[in-house]
Amino acid sequence: MKFETLKQRWYYFAPVVLLLIPLVLVAVFSVRFGYSVSESWLAVQHMGQSGTRYPIRYEERNFEKLKPGMDGRTVYQTMTVQPLEGQGGNEWKYSLPLEHAPYFHERLVIMQPDAQGVPRVNRVIKRFHIPAEK
Repeated sequence: MKFETLKQRWYYFAPVVLLLIPLVLVAVFSVRFGYSVSESWLAVQHMGQSGTRYPIRYEERNFEKLKPGMDGRTVYQTMTVQPLEGQGGNEWKYSLPLEHAPYFHERLVIMQPDAQGVPRVNRVIKRFHIPAEK
């Protein structure tokens, strides 16, 4: 096929390009944040309504290293940053929504004290936050 023919019939390729853009974005969210395809699709759908605030020097790869059973001190050493909210409580929030943004990339560590009172990681939550869900 000659370039002139493609140039004259560009409108045949417009629907293909319009379908590929969301698929590429879903793939980017899946790879970058480790989301499932359905969660990535939600993130793509709400791109204009979402906004996430992280601590300064926050790194996603450090958050991925957190595992249930880790003590609070190990969490601090792994993350190398303080949580935005919840320090000393049960929920350590490493991400918050930007002002007036109902959707955001939620990063939350649920801590629970063990028998000696040492806070330990009970759950690590990494998801695209939707306001209706808790």
